[in-house]
Amino acid sequence: MNYGKNPSQDELRDFVFRWNSLYPIDRVWRLKHRVAFNSLQHQEMTFIDMFYELAEDVLFFQLQNKLREGKYIPGMGNWINKRRQVMTQEQIDDAFENLDISKFNKK
Repeated sequence: MNYGKNPSQDELRDFVFRWNSLYPIDRVWRLKHRVAFNSLQHQEMTFIDMFYELAEDVLFFQLQNKLREGKYIPGMGNWINKRRQVMTQEQIDDAFENLDISKFNKK
């Protein structure tokens, strides 16, 4: 870009394209926080901080997906929220044959 004069539309478009191609994390961060390019808030942020924030977001997104899938993750407190267990036909037949209905009639 030519810094001695106002950039043309093509030069500006090329700069925006190059910037976002070279620094995609910067764009993701600005969109997430609704921060304008080159604003004071944008200038105060570092790429390493943007990277760590994005890495944390990705990590928690992956953990949430595992929780939704019903996978047990030690230390996450999801041991009681397991998804329904799939029973074999043999287990279903055995449970049905050993069902004691008299227990349900007691008050």
